[in-house]
Amino acid sequence: MKGLRPKEANAPSASPHVVCPFYVRPMTGGDLEAVAGIEAENPSPWSPGQLAGEHAQESGWQFVAESSASGQVCGFVCGRSLVGEAELLKIAVGRECRRQGIAAELVAHALHYLAAQGVGHCFLELRATNLPALALYERFGFRRAGLRKGYYASPPEDAILMEKIVFSAQL
Repeated sequence: MKGLRPKEANAPSASPHVVCPFYVRPMTGGDLEAVAGIEAENPSPWSPGQLAGEHAQESGWQFVAESSASGQVCGFVCGRSLVGEAELLKIAVGRECRRQGIAAELVAHALHYLAAQGVGHCFLELRATNLPALALYERFGFRRAGLRKGYYASPPEDAILMEKIVFSAQL
């Protein structure tokens, strides 16, 4: 899936963001160092070992957004699917590439992949104060399904549980 967004590459900008046109592709073992760097920017990050373990999961799926210009990994998404259900476990975009639609393209790509696999439902959880992520997921049709009090430890915070019907077989 292409994630290119038109930008005026040579125009001066007041924005501190780096222009990062990108495309989404499956994650490889060679991406793990870059993915760990992006993950380290977030609260309660997974360790490089946890990311490698997730990449090795038989039921897992992972995609990265890669800069078309530099080949740099700009963001990633990880999840697992089993018996018609999926869970989106992690999604992150590097600070220098945020606010360019990368997270939205990663979610769209993951949902398209899940629908093609015949997955019926996708679940996720997010920090209750992560309002930008909440808005993103709601834009993709996820709905609130519950709350886990005190779920996150560092810093302490509740988790909002969300779900979406991805694929519905017509009988």
